[in-house]
Amino acid sequence: MEIFATAIRPAKIFSPRFWRIRAMMRRMLPDPDGAAPEPLGNYAAFPQRLNADAVIYSFGVGGDVRFDAALTKVTSATVHLFAPTPRAARFMKAHAENDRLKFHPWGVWTTDGVQKFFSESTLIETEGGDIIAEARSGSIMTLSGTSSFGAECLTLQTIMRRLGHRRIDLLKLDIEGAALDVLEDLLRGDPRPGQIIAELEVPRRGADLVPFFVRLETLFNRLRDDGYSLWPLRRGFFHTESIEVLAARS
Repeated sequence: MEIFATAIRPAKIFSPRFWRIRAMMRRMLPDPDGAAPEPLGNYAAFPQRLNADAVIYSFGVGGDVRFDAALTKVTSATVHLFAPTPRAARFMKAHAENDRLKFHPWGVWTTDGVQKFFSESTLIETEGGDIIAEARSGSIMTLSGTSSFGAECLTLQTIMRRLGHRRIDLLKLDIEGAALDVLEDLLRGDPRPGQIIAELEVPRRGADLVPFFVRLETLFNRLRDDGYSLWPLRRGFFHTESIEVLAARS
């Protein structure tokens, strides 16, 4: 079930790393039985399981809210978006007309407090006409950026208390390498979202692959034990930079 498609990059065929990752993805995430999730923008979910009162948390804005905007249309629910960068806050101003997209300038992590993010920087022009360097999408985990900044991060439980929510119906994590840690922390307590969408970045170093896949398989087994079914959200045959998955309870 190839829900998404990407450009073909034939050179990858000659890479042992490519085939190793492909084999692990197929072994850990076989296509399940039953109805497939519905593609919505750049992700997929089961929108028919959500109503206008659904609590939806979407972490990671970047420059793409197609999935989030689509959810507001098909469910009439409010989507709470979270990202700690000024770039994300500025980007969300362009979607101010959609009052069902609620932006919050916080990151998510396993503890509350200011965390150091690493990022590539880009030059932008301010409203006053000055040219400044600004961080793009930041990552707690990826140390390849040329700049760093501090940003407030909160646990899911703290965010729920701040927003007055007692449950999460859909949780999306596109947080540049931190989703595995956040999900492991989530499964140590509550809540248990009805649907979880996660982008899990594959380590670049070969020595990190085995520990990563051990943690990932443990996570997937825990989710299945908790009553979730897992659907791979495949970006195309040649995409091995990340593993994207939907976990949903019936």
